[in-house]
Amino acid sequence: MSEDKEPELNPAAELPQLTEKQMNYVLGIVAGKTATDAYRQAYDTANMKNNSIWREASLLSRNTKVTQWLAHAKSMGLVTFECTREAHLRELDRLKDLSLHRNNMVAAINCEHLRGKVAGHYIERHENVTPKDPLRTLNEIAKLNPELAKELATKHNIDWQPRETVH
Repeated sequence: MSEDKEPELNPAAELPQLTEKQMNYVLGIVAGKTATDAYRQAYDTANMKNNSIWREASLLSRNTKVTQWLAHAKSMGLVTFECTREAHLRELDRLKDLSLHRNNMVAAINCEHLRGKVAGHYIERHENVTPKDPLRTLNEIAKLNPELAKELATKHNIDWQPRETVH
């Protein structure tokens, strides 16, 4: 007698019900559309201004049911979210507001600092502050390998004599 296998649980069955328009929005995002374009695809926006469409698309993208569907689609590899500069700045601003709301000043300051970096207000500079003294370098090399130090000095035409070691 063969054992019956339990059918695999369909993850989509655990997801909340969406309206037809919400589902069309999710499908638009999965198809690679921006939130605004997915909103335009799913809803009648003929009498809406661009600012209203952007606001509504933003609100819909944060709707709990929609975010669950999008997270599931992402986990299934069906959608990847492109990180544009503008989207990154908006997300950092949202996280800063959330941090302030939770009285987490360190996180809020970090978000604001990162927003400044993304906006180009900070320039990271790395500088080598090691002295460029070839004689000093050769002396350090000579401690480990005097022959190599002599060879490097000769090769690079550096007038260098090894220091006599006192024992």
